[in-house]
Amino acid sequence: MKRFSIIELFKDVVKSNVEYIDYNSITIDSRDVKEGSIFFAFKGAKTDGHLYIDQALSKGAVCCVITDGNYYDINKPIVLVKDTLSAMKELGRWNLNQYKGKKIVITGSVGKTSTKAILSLVLSQKLKIYEAFKNFNNELGVSIVTSNMDLDAQYAIFEIGTNNPGEIKSLAEFLKPDVGIVTGVGHSHIGRFGSIKEITKEKLSISEGVKKGGVLWINDGVDTSDYKFPEGIVIKKFGFSKDSDIYIEELNVEKEVNFIVNFNNFKYCFKINHPFSHFAINALPAIAIAFENQFHYEEIYRGLDKFVPVEGRGEIIRTNNKIIINDTYNAGFEAVLSAVENLSRIDATKKIAILGEMAEIDGFEEKLYPRLKKEVEKRKDIHFYLVGESFEDFNSLENVSYFKDKSDLINAGILKGDGVYLVKASRSKRFEELVEYLKKGEDNAI
Repeated sequence: MKRFSIIELFKDVVKSNVEYIDYNSITIDSRDVKEGSIFFAFKGAKTDGHLYIDQALSKGAVCCVITDGNYYDINKPIVLVKDTLSAMKELGRWNLNQYKGKKIVITGSVGKTSTKAILSLVLSQKLKIYEAFKNFNNELGVSIVTSNMDLDAQYAIFEIGTNNPGEIKSLAEFLKPDVGIVTGVGHSHIGRFGSIKEITKEKLSISEGVKKGGVLWINDGVDTSDYKFPEGIVIKKFGFSKDSDIYIEELNVEKEVNFIVNFNNFKYCFKINHPFSHFAINALPAIAIAFENQFHYEEIYRGLDKFVPVEGRGEIIRTNNKIIINDTYNAGFEAVLSAVENLSRIDATKKIAILGEMAEIDGFEEKLYPRLKKEVEKRKDIHFYLVGESFEDFNSLENVSYFKDKSDLINAGILKGDGVYLVKASRSKRFEELVEYLKKGEDNAI
């Protein structure tokens, strides 16, 4: 358990009947409370965490941190603060200051969570790792995962995202990584940033938080020419370029990805048990960091061999007659192009791509949908079931069937037979329902 002083740590305490807290985890969801948890009560759009104070305490919470004075009770272990998020962030900062291990922080338009998972699997073959859970990568999420840190871990791995300019820099300066990773830059949130150049600037601002003497790994597809990096950090590149510090010399895709990596002029063979080639790129920083920590080749290979994409991020589901690729977590422009390219590489007689409308491209639809249309048109080996009004213009293509919504696709009765089915859309479109339909058979309905 970790122990801290309420008065010394929380700067905006209004009332408290607790002086010291011994805790082993924190949560903002009363359903996740365990013995020794701190429950932070937040008021949300749909519910109010203050309503679950008693439930949290009954499940073993050592303390509840609240902002609504109406729920303060002198007879219960409750701390009333002005702002719950600020209090949680202070607890996260306290943990970071206590932590003696190394920190790796990942950002990028795509691939953050997969890169984090691969890093954790590889490094855990030899070291004790704390991996930030889920995709908690905004201010609230980072506050949660830092407040839950395992202080005995030798490496702590985080991811950070952005919705608005300045967020990456702020989170990076909070975390102060020893190693930063930029997985790539794409069109996600381009409506808020206005250009790829501004998105690039935002992603590269992770460098402002990297410790002096630390390393920033950058995908060699990212244009860094206009960015001035802070002095005292080492910039390294990964990707396909022979000028990079680690790069892929050869890549073959069948049912899995086999690739040859060049690192320090030595060549190594690896494989990823998945047909999506971008996972090989995501693996490069993990391979390099592991070698720099004196890992043996066999240890790295074993870690990569264990990688399985999480649900909705390229998860492969096999039924009696279908292979379903559940890629329903996001649908940014680059992510859609990559998924379609990977599907095209798969050796199968029947390949179906079920795509929902692209996400986070506000104001750039007229530019990006025509580019996607050209990509769809040239993939003659794939038949596309495109769902959403943004795809209406695609209906003229021979390899496209257009549907206004998911129900229209279901009612068409064409999701039958064997083959490889890629299902890709943003979370808001709930295409996981189509995945469930494909798994259970065509007699089901949404």
